[in-house]
Amino acid sequence: MKESAKEWLNSDIRADIGRMVEWLKRRKVEILITFGWGVAVASVIIAYYWLLYIEHPEMTQGGSVIVISGVPKWTPRILPLGYVIILITSLIVGALLVDLGKVLFSWIVSFFLSFLIAVFWGFVFVWFVLGVGQSDYVLALGSNASGWIFQIVLLIVFKMIFPIVPVASLLTSFVGAIIRAVIQPSATGA
Repeated sequence: MKESAKEWLNSDIRADIGRMVEWLKRRKVEILITFGWGVAVASVIIAYYWLLYIEHPEMTQGGSVIVISGVPKWTPRILPLGYVIILITSLIVGALLVDLGKVLFSWIVSFFLSFLIAVFWGFVFVWFVLGVGQSDYVLALGSNASGWIFQIVLLIVFKMIFPIVPVASLLTSFVGAIIRAVIQPSATGA
């Protein structure tokens, strides 16, 4: 009896894995587009986060490597060129996906992916590259130092992108899908 249960369990798992692989094969283009969109937006966020420390090296000399507020020139922010890159990317993605449901789902996934990538990179950058992990900050914060730094980086990235980046990228991707549907009606599948 136990042997047949194991067979059934294994066959069911194999069938589920087979269905999952087929689902992934059918949607590989959409998955790649979504992943690319998330990486592109994260790259812009990362570039402007990193650019702040390149333009203001005095931030790292005095040990002030994390800025939430205070001196405006030391607050990470996305500049207009970054917004243009994000909007062009969103327009292209909308034109490639066409279907508004796919665009919305892809936007949700890519936005969370880009946010997570940017936060993770920001934490690694601050902790290892800027050397916060080996500084007096760690002693002052105690055993939860990495958690505090992660929360601060999460807040910084959040302030960099909300609300402009998600709203603008969603609207621009919808515009791209609508433009493609008007120019090439056969792309919608209707």
